[in-house]
Parts: sequence; structure tokens; C-alpha cells
Amino acid sequence: MVTFSLGEFHSANSYLIFDVDNDADVDLLEIWQDVDTTAKVTTWLNDSLGGFAEAFTTHSLGSFASQNSHLVLDANNDGLKDLVLIWAGADGTANATTYLGDGQGRFGEFGNFVYTWDLGDFDPERTYLNLDYNNDGLDDIVAINDSPDNTALATVWFSDGLGGFTISGAQQMVTFSLGEFHSANSYLIFDVDNDADVDLLEIWQDVDTTAKVTTWLNDSLGGFEESITTHSFGSFASENSHLVLDANNDGFQDLVLIWAGADGTANATTYLGDGQGRFGEFGDFIYTWDLGDFDPQRTYLNLDYNNDGLDDIVAINDSPEHTTLATVWFSDGLGSFTL
Repeated sequence: MVTFSLGEFHSANSYLIFDVDNDADVDLLEIWQDVDTTAKVTTWLNDSLGGFAEAFTTHSLGSFASQNSHLVLDANNDGLKDLVLIWAGADGTANATTYLGDGQGRFGEFGNFVYTWDLGDFDPERTYLNLDYNNDGLDDIVAINDSPDNTALATVWFSDGLGGFTISGAQQMVTFSLGEFHSANSYLIFDVDNDADVDLLEIWQDVDTTAKVTTWLNDSLGGFEESITTHSFGSFASENSHLVLDANNDGFQDLVLIWAGADGTANATTYLGDGQGRFGEFGDFIYTWDLGDFDPQRTYLNLDYNNDGLDDIVAINDSPEHTTLATVWFSDGLGSFTL
């Protein structure tokens, strides 16, 4: 079993994975709540040797709030990833603060941030995603929420390329529909069909409590078309985790579901993607049993830990010494994982 430490454990934390310093290795960004209720960001840089070194902690992210959302994108088009914080104003509006990255692990240092005010009403149940909606080479923000007619309505916040966003694209607000709204749902963004356009994967709970997955393919014209709904994902559980990665090394992204067994163990089911929007169809899935104890508070991330070209799974949780302990589940390149 391979484990490594990520410093002191913070109970209210989340992780983002991306290449902070453009060295082709995936790094970790930890967002956490300090004892004074301020939000802190710690950057853990991949040392390319199987470990992560703390590079910098930014102390300028204001008050911590669990309903805030965080996105990583290049907001000012300088080739470096930035951190966008979406938060509620005292007047109930949604606002965005872009903390510009310096490529070394610092975000928003020395006043290097940009505010965007009043992007509509704030809703803690809203889902925020980043993708280039209008194909101008800049990542926009898409806000997805319920509408009065119970459809999922997506509103686009267009990037200005300087770090800010606007809801006035071409002198009008741009919205599009993603079918019926499901209250217990989540979205993943990735290129399902390898056409260089980012697609959407919606995971939702049906009325019979089963988990369904609907693939929305980008039509390259500013819309998303429902491709297929997969009906073979077992019972829905809010504590389940989902990851997207190429588990069997065939060039198509797959969906990995991490779930609790009746005996309290953590298990993984890999639903193999066909590149058209179907996952695990015709029995095309693989089980991995007993990957340690299941903990609904555990964070799961995918990255290539041992540099073999395969995405592994890293499980992050508290340890008896109150340090953050990360355990690696290694990919076998066929769709399953091992400790």
C-alpha cells in the first residue's frame, strides 16, 4: 500500500487537481477553513517522484463559506491557471472573484485579483461549470439551476479575457436547456466523443431511487444535445463519488463510481465508455472490491501517481495523528484498481 502525507488535516476542505506550474505533472490545490473562519488555499506541487511538496499558502480568500463554488481556468488568457471563487453578496446576488495565478502556486497575491459583481441571484444549489461556450478560446462559466417549468436552465457568464465575466453575450443573456431538472444531480465536464468539444455528463436520481447518467454532447454551435441515458448504475446514494478517467487505456474516457458495500468497504465500479456517450452498456463494466474502509467524508481524485501513463485514484482522509493521509489505488490499465 502506498500512502503520502498532505500536512495537517482540515475538516472543511476540498481539493482541485490541475497543472499549476506548467511542468506536465498534475498538482493539488487545497481550499480549507482556518480556525479564524477565513478561507485559505494551499498549493501542493508534484515533485515527479511520487510526492507533493507544499509550495505556498494564500491567505487572501476572504471568509470561508461551504456554499461557495470554486473553478480553475485561465481567466486572463496568459497561459496560467487561475482560481475563480463564486460567492453570495449581502444583497443576495452571485459574485465572482478571480484570483490570478502566477504559475508557481500563488493566487491573487499582491492585489492580483478581479471582481465581477451581480451575476444574477445567488443560489447555493446551483451548479457552476467552466467551458468555452462561444469558441473564442476563453473559458466561460455556465450556471445550471432549476427553472419555473422544472427544466434545467443553464446561463452563460462570458469571459472578457481579463479575469472578469458578464451575462451580456452579444447584448443579451444567453441561456439553454438541459432537459428536466433533477434536484439530486451532479455534472461532470469532459470530451466524451473525442471531437475537441467539451461535453456534459449528468448523474441524477430517478423517482425509483436508481442512479441514471445522461450524456449531453456539445453540438459545436452553442448547444448541447441529449445523446443517451444509461440505466445501469444501481441505487443512487449521495455519498457516492464519481471520477472520469481512461481506466482501460483505449483512448476513451470512462466513469468510475466509488460506493459503500454492505460490509462497510469501499468498492469501485468502472463503467467503460464507448466514445459516443454510453457507459457500461451491454455489461461493459468492471468491479474492484474492498479498497479499504468506506468513509463518506473521504475525497477521491484521479491522477497518474507513478508516471506509467495511467490515471490512478488517490483517496484523501484524516489519520489518527490528525494529518491528511492520501492512499493510492493503482490502475491496472484494464479498468480496475489495486492497493
